[in-house]
Formats: sequence, C-alpha cells, structure tokens
Amino acid sequence: MSEIALTDLLEHLEGIGADEIRALARVGVASVEDLDGACAGASAIAELGRRTGIADARLRAWLGRPLLEAIAPAAGAPDGRVVLCGANLGAAPDDGRLVLFQGRPAAIEEWSPSRIVVRMPGVPGRGMLLAVAGGEATNAVEWLARAPELAAGDITVAPGRALAGEPIRLTAELENAGTAPAGAFDVLWEVGGRAAALPHGPLEAGQRSHESSLTYETVLPAGAHVVRFTAGAATAEIELCVAEPQELVIGVSDPLRPLDPSAPGPAGAAAMVFDGPYEVAERVPGERLVLRADPGHARAPRLDRIVFLALASDDVLERLEAGELHAGRVPYDAHLERALAADGRWSVARVGSADLDVQARSVCERHAGEAGNVHLWYVRD
Repeated sequence: MSEIALTDLLEHLEGIGADEIRALARVGVASVEDLDGACAGASAIAELGRRTGIADARLRAWLGRPLLEAIAPAAGAPDGRVVLCGANLGAAPDDGRLVLFQGRPAAIEEWSPSRIVVRMPGVPGRGMLLAVAGGEATNAVEWLARAPELAAGDITVAPGRALAGEPIRLTAELENAGTAPAGAFDVLWEVGGRAAALPHGPLEAGQRSHESSLTYETVLPAGAHVVRFTAGAATAEIELCVAEPQELVIGVSDPLRPLDPSAPGPAGAAAMVFDGPYEVAERVPGERLVLRADPGHARAPRLDRIVFLALASDDVLERLEAGELHAGRVPYDAHLERALAADGRWSVARVGSADLDVQARSVCERHAGEAGNVHLWYVRD
C-alpha cells in the first residue's frame, strides 16, 4: 500500500487531480481506505476504472498494486521476445509469478520490480497480455502475435462432369488470413493415390493467391477418388466421381478423306454438330475426329462425345459386327442394304445415291444425314 495510510484522504495520492477526486466521490470513494476496498481484485479495479473514467494502471499505481505501463514491441512474431515495463512487480521471479498471453504462459527470461522480459508462447493472433505477481494479476494490455495463417477454400473441378481418360483440371482457393507475410512454401496435391508438391511464392497478409500451383491437371479412371490440397496447416478435400464417357462411335468408309467438321462428305453431320452443342477435341486428318460435348450450350447434349473413325468399308462392317462401332457409313450396295435390314440388329438408311448409313438399334434419336437433334442422341446399354 506504499506510504499512503488507508485513513488518508484522496488528496494525499500522488498526482491525483480534482476531476479524479470528484469522479471517485460520485461512486462513493472518499478516502484511500474506500479506494482500497473498491479495488479488491483485477475485475473490481477494471469496473471502477470504467465507472470513473480513470485508467486501470493509474488506480493500481496509487494503491501500490502490480501494473503494466508499456510493452515493446506492441506486435511481433509468436515465440518472439517481449519487454514489459511497469511497477510494483516484485523482485526476482518465483514459482508464483506468471506472464500470460491468450491464457498461455510465456517463458520468463528476466524479472525485476519494473521490468519483465519474456519469450512469448507460439500462438498467433490478437489477445490480452498480463502478469501475475505475488498472487495478484496486473492490468491486461493488448498484444498482437503477427503470423501468417494460410486458409484453404473450395476445390473446383473442370469440366463439371469428370470423365475417365479425359483431362481434369482441379483448382484450389488459398489466402493468407494471418497478420504477417508468408514466405515461399510448397503446396501438395494428392489425387488418386498420387502426390505432387508444387512451389508457391510468398503471400502477403490478407492476400488471396492466384499462383499456377493452385491448379493441377490429371487424368483418372472411372470411379470415386479423394482429392486433397494442402498448404502449410491448411487443407481442403473433396471426393471426385469420375464417370465413364457416354460416347457414340461412327465409322466412315473413306480413310483418305481428312475428317474435318467444316467439310461435307462421309463425316456426315459433323459440320452441323460442330456448330451446335459439341466442339472439336481431337482431329487427326484421315484417321479420327473427336467432338466433345459443351455442357454449357443451350441444348445440353446427352452424349459426352462423338467419335468419327476413318475406316475401309470392310473394317466398318467388321467393327459394327464386333460391337466396336455404334454406327457406320459405307458405299451404297443394294444387296448389302437388304442383308443388313434382314438381320434385324441394324437400322439401315440410304443417304443420297452414294452412301448407306447403318446403326445399331441401341442408338436412339439419331437419323441418317440429320444433326438437328444431335443434343438428343444417346446410346442404350
């Protein structure tokens, strides 16, 4: 209680002003004894300070209670070294003296009645810092543990319908939600039992990442696959279902003609298809043309892709028979038309005067030489 007697009037307190005396009087504090009784603990001191507008540390100084006046630095890294300046903190530390930040103890390196040096606990964020001396807590001061904090968001998949054997693009969201920059680090993609570590540059506090390592491309078989993205302590995870592509395979009996969606001929309705809900995914002149569905088209197609193969006439017929083709176009032959129609497994149509269109009965909504309803085409199992 320093050298002030409990019976002394408030005027005897060092440096007290008239406005402060009146403020204390308004809450029933007229003497040093009254003040001591009103400040029985840390919460009582804080409440008296709130009611009178007098700083917590000033009330403590008048009563000789332990107090903190300054902290340096006011913000720093977790595990950083911090100096606390105050008064009435006691002599060398004993087992009962503590410094707490966010309720966790700091490692005490030095202790004197007016100065404490500690190594802060390794916790990030803003919180209150206080000391406990002689069983009594000081006033609390705010301290900021500045640290990067990587936060992962959603993982998006493109295209929206992932297909077996097709490229799949995975993109993660990442930001530094902490209060300090993050130095360069690696991100880890784990997909389908495989892992890839990719470099990522520094990321400022509060910054959202746009680096290329947040995108990972892969090809997966059909089935369910766990996709996990990790950056530091941040992790995002999804289950990715990869489907077998629904496709229509058409054989064209002219291996010398370049398969081109803009050219008329045995490619049939491919130019019309390209103008509609499909786009060219692969084109090998004289061999194959692959059209991939555009799910965002106004007439979203049922099939994932349409494949045109340039084959000799005999190969078209052999592959139709083997079930490797769903449809084919060969030069018109009246005997062949009658034989295929009599078989019962095929729908046969003459196209113009030169071609014969043959398709398995599992193919639905497809009409020879017509592509206006291409978005409705499908193949039954």
